[in-house]
Amino acid sequence: MLDFNKYDDAVVVKDYDGFIDKDGNYYKVVLRREKSFKDSHNIWAENFLKENIDINSLKLDLTYSTIFKLVELRGPAEVLINCLGFVYYSHDPISYKPIIKLPNPNVFGHRATEEQIDMLFNIMTYNQEDINIPIFYGDDDQYEYCGLDDSQRHVR
Repeated sequence: MLDFNKYDDAVVVKDYDGFIDKDGNYYKVVLRREKSFKDSHNIWAENFLKENIDINSLKLDLTYSTIFKLVELRGPAEVLINCLGFVYYSHDPISYKPIIKLPNPNVFGHRATEEQIDMLFNIMTYNQEDINIPIFYGDDDQYEYCGLDDSQRHVR
């Protein structure tokens, strides 16, 4: 069963992969290390969009460039991230290293909010993950992070 409840306590959600809305509320998608179904973020995002978002309320200027940007989105999770400004938080299924995606302002103008970054920081701290990453240090061009990439760089 999908959980569309909002959580504002990082301790309650620390064991879950999920999404963070612009207000810093966390949405549980799936327990970390217990991937119950493939592509869980896209399945959750598709259902969330169907049940909670009025498509007519999306304020998208339907120009050629906007339509081109929409076509480039690779699934419902990216619609949540770039059209609605959500933050994606997941883990690699083998190494359990974090995977983070922030809204890219070059797509539809959304940026990660301070509330989102605070929630992400708190969850990663509770999960004892490396918080010394560019996302937390104001790198305006950093919209994605994969902890597995960092691990592979250190192995060489």
